[in-house]
Amino acid sequence: MPIPEDPVTKSIHATLVPYGSKKLKRDSLLAFQASDRGCWLGCKLTSERVMLLGNTVTFMKAKILLPDLS
Repeated sequence: MPIPEDPVTKSIHATLVPYGSKKLKRDSLLAFQASDRGCWLGCKLTSERVMLLGNTVTFMKAKILLPDLS
């Protein structure tokens, strides 16, 4: 039985954009996730972060609590 496909999380795109931008000498890229659902993403590398643009659907909200280690 196949495992259901995860939605496009964009985490790999955020990781690959700095590499791809350097190789292609561009700060804006267009990416396509070639899966059953498929998704086009606009990717822009700024001096501080990777900006990702695309259609989204909120499927979960969560609160993460970290222990106080002081």
